[in-house]
Amino acid sequence: MDFIFCVKELAKAGRFERASLGIAKQVMVSGQSSLNEKQKEIFHAALDKIIVEKCPVCQQMVPWLEMPMVVEKGTCTVCRPKS
Repeated sequence: MDFIFCVKELAKAGRFERASLGIAKQVMVSGQSSLNEKQKEIFHAALDKIIVEKCPVCQQMVPWLEMPMVVEKGTCTVCRPKS
């Protein structure tokens, strides 16, 4: 569920390019298991360009639930300066 939330938020933020956006929408509705091999390849390549596996400051793994914010803000919630 966290992964689907992440995909939805990244799509809302305009992070997917046109070719991969339709595939991302399919994942949101039907899950990754609905993709054929070519779609999986395109989708995973798109994700590889977008996601941040580790916070650049603390080097902790970024959970899917927090991924959209890290992509937008650049750091995890622990490392982000408090306003």
